[in-house]
Amino acid sequence: MWFFTRRRIHESLSLAAVLSAAISLHALWIVNLLIGRYPDLTVYFDLASGLGIICGLYLFGLVVFFFSLGTIAVFYKDKDCSHHRLNVFLFLLVSLIIYVIMTVPVVYELLV
Repeated sequence: MWFFTRRRIHESLSLAAVLSAAISLHALWIVNLLIGRYPDLTVYFDLASGLGIICGLYLFGLVVFFFSLGTIAVFYKDKDCSHHRLNVFLFLLVSLIIYVIMTVPVVYELLV
């Protein structure tokens, strides 16, 4: 077996990853809405002219994910996080529902 694979991931790291995914989903729909409202922001997210702003949005989402993962992993390190499982999972579900609703074109056009 390779040295970098493990049988289990620590619960604190897995909860930090789930919470970071939820936070990055919130950051993505908020930035997407801001770009729709303020077209001057597209300059900062247009990294590849052929792709448009989607490349910059994905990169922003990755930066938010890894920053929040590092921050939350340091906070959760060597702690019993079993009582946070349900709340983190529900936060992920709510984040996913809000992300889907806020990026549906019909809702997006109403808000922008």
